[in-house]
Amino acid sequence: MTSGSDDPPPGTLTLQQVAERLGVHYMTAYRYVRTGQLIAARRAGRWTVDQGDLAAFESDRSTPPPRGRRRAADDGAADHGGTGRRRYRARLLERLLAGDEAGAWRVVESALVTRMRPDRVHLDLLAPCLREIGDRWAAGSLSVGDEHVASAVAVRLAARLAPLCARRGRTRGTLVIGGSAGELHGLPLTLVTNVLRSRGWEVVELGPNTPAADVIEAVGRTDRLRAVGVSVGSDGAKESAARTLAAVRDRYPGVPLLAGGPGVPDATVARRLGGDGWAADADQLDALLSDMR
Repeated sequence: MTSGSDDPPPGTLTLQQVAERLGVHYMTAYRYVRTGQLIAARRAGRWTVDQGDLAAFESDRSTPPPRGRRRAADDGAADHGGTGRRRYRARLLERLLAGDEAGAWRVVESALVTRMRPDRVHLDLLAPCLREIGDRWAAGSLSVGDEHVASAVAVRLAARLAPLCARRGRTRGTLVIGGSAGELHGLPLTLVTNVLRSRGWEVVELGPNTPAADVIEAVGRTDRLRAVGVSVGSDGAKESAARTLAAVRDRYPGVPLLAGGPGVPDATVARRLGGDGWAADADQLDALLSDMR
């Protein structure tokens, strides 16, 4: 017996099948999807739900809420409160570690359907997952290969999100950012670029391992320049970052310089490298750029 063309992909259920399994009306199941309580993906014009995601949803529904609080299912995940974000992050982390790009994108797509903005997907889902993966690698519970697989999937997710972050019209100003010579981590730059572009900034993203001369060249041809940022992913890249910042300051003494990334934990380290400012994440960087005149 062959499967019909209307059958959902293996391991998934249609939303009607989900409603029947949960014993609710179809529109109730649809509301679970629209409010972010149930992760789903839209394929060929209809919703499908991974059986693992449905099992997690059923388990969550069967857990009594803490005293004095409503059940999480009634808390309204459309505001992306803690429960909704944790569910998405847990599922996304699982799919990243499995190297499952399609499954990871289903999680992201489901979050977008609940009206989570693309910038919040970066800040509240992707970035925390990547920090958790880095922490596990540092603790020895993940191998280099595990970390690379997860990061590769995250890179592709960020690329798929990039068009959703583009904004039309006049920008608020331009930031030139890149990793200094020897800095091989490009994903933090991409995440920051996507978030800032969604907030109305123009970003000249030079990528990792950029020689100081190329940073200076990019600065020279950039209009409405607000600042220059150098990303540092590890202690080994700090020396070259300091040289890059010094070279830019020597050539363009009036341009604000920023140092950030995983290897720059605070403003003190940023100043030590020659930066004028520091931000812990893209949210803070947006605010910092807004304050510059």
